[in-house]
Amino acid sequence: MNSQKLPLTRKQKQIIQEYCYLAALKTLSEEQSEQMSKILEIAIGDEVIDFLIGEADHFIGHKFNIIDETVCKNHQANLKERIVLEKPEADKITS
Repeated sequence: MNSQKLPLTRKQKQIIQEYCYLAALKTLSEEQSEQMSKILEIAIGDEVIDFLIGEADHFIGHKFNIIDETVCKNHQANLKERIVLEKPEADKITS
C-alpha cells in the first residue's frame, strides 16, 4: 500500500475499531471469537482492512511487549538480502 492517507468508509473504520478492541483483550468469549473470525473473513476481500489489521497487530504487539525487536530486525535483514538476491533473477525473466 502506498504511504498516502487511506480513504476509509464508515464501515471499514468500524471494523478496524472492533478488531483493535478485540485484539487487545487478554481472552475472547465465544461470541467475541466469532466476531474476530468474521472480521478476518472480511479482510480477505478488503485490502485496506487487511493492511490496517497488520498495522494494528504490529502496534498492539509493541504495546504489550510481545514483539521481539531482535527477531524483527533479523527478519528484515533476511528479507532485504533475499530481495537483493532474487531481483537479478526477476530481471532475467522480464528481459
